[in-house]
Amino acid sequence: DDFGGSIGPVPDHPRIARIVATIESFGWALAPEKLCIGLGTRLKLLGFMLDTGSMAIGVPDSRRDKLRATAELVLANHGAVRVRTVCQLVGQIPLLQRSLGLVCRLRIRYLLLAI
Repeated sequence: DDFGGSIGPVPDHPRIARIVATIESFGWALAPEKLCIGLGTRLKLLGFMLDTGSMAIGVPDSRRDKLRATAELVLANHGAVRVRTVCQLVGQIPLLQRSLGLVCRLRIRYLLLAI
């Protein structure tokens, strides 16, 4: 349900409108707040920050803060943490795999073994 794309080196609003109309003609509904069709080099798409200038994939601050808060909750309740809370933490880690790599799979395995 997210749509991102390049519109070319200069803004061409009629072209953008034609592209969006073509996609919508196939029956897909595009939410305006999720369209990333600007000329910026950094954009948030599919839950990641894509930087085409440095060719890097990163984690948005909101996702990093959510993961950090959940991890701190687990650490604060060490010894008496609820399984549901640990599962929330485990569920957030695979989403970071594109930007952090395969180390995420190892962390999940260790957390699941701890349960």
